[in-house]
Amino acid sequence: ADVRKAERFVLAMRKRGLSHAFIRWRLVRQRNGILRRRLTNCLTRLSKRTAYKALSTWAGATWMIKRQRALVQRALARFSRDRLANAFFEWEQRVRDKAAFAAKVGLASRFANALRSREQFRAFNRW
Repeated sequence: ADVRKAERFVLAMRKRGLSHAFIRWRLVRQRNGILRRRLTNCLTRLSKRTAYKALSTWAGATWMIKRQRALVQRALARFSRDRLANAFFEWEQRVRDKAAFAAKVGLASRFANALRSREQFRAFNRW
């Protein structure tokens, strides 16, 4: 059994360099994996920065278009209200003018009827 332990010890001593190399390779691989992840994260951030800039530019342009659309809609609404109000006031003025004209026509008609009645009364009296 001691011989066997000695053989294993000698074998382990021979393979010690290989074991150290494997351990070192594993540590370097882990370190490279960490560096790879950091580099990937950095590249992702850079690409996302470009995408973010494009998105924020688009969002700003969209906001500006919405704002301009709202301003135009308000201006059109104001213009439409003004036209509608003017049309209403013109209609109201026409109704007033028509009523005033009708009143004047009625007065003139009464005057003409009075004149006609007067002429007829005079003609009748002369007859």
